Amino acid sequence: MVLPFITAISVDVFKTVPPVLKEAAYGVGCTTWEVVRNVVIPYTRVGVIGGIMLALGRALGETMAVTFIIGNSFRISSSIFAAGHHHIGGNRQRVRRKRRPASIEPHLAWPVAVRVDFHRAHRGAADAAAPGKEGGEVK
Repeated sequence: MVLPFITAISVDVFKTVPPVLKEAAYGVGCTTWEVVRNVVIPYTRVGVIGGIMLALGRALGETMAVTFIIGNSFRISSSIFAAGHHHIGGNRQRVRRKRRPASIEPHLAWPVAVRVDFHRAHRGAADAAAPGKEGGEVK
């Protein structure tokens, strides 16, 4: 699936070459191969390389999905009917064993912090609006 993807993107990129450039090369007496080699390829080099990178990235992504499903195993079985070694279940058990009981202190601390912030904000606004102070009304 890499080559069709590269081909499709390259064809689209080759269509972006301005006809004036190709016509100028033909007008000077270049053959079709010389136009492609000396005008089209240099003009579209970045787009073709980008298409190659996209195709390889897509192939790698599809491969990684299959690799994760069969278990990321470095051991290859001699039988094609043998099951793949799956790490997900083993990792889940290890994570469960390492987990510590949740502490309640962080859950109790945030309402206190919010309340303190709320009082600071409103006290600051009230002080600023008080008569005779900076920011307040002066008679």
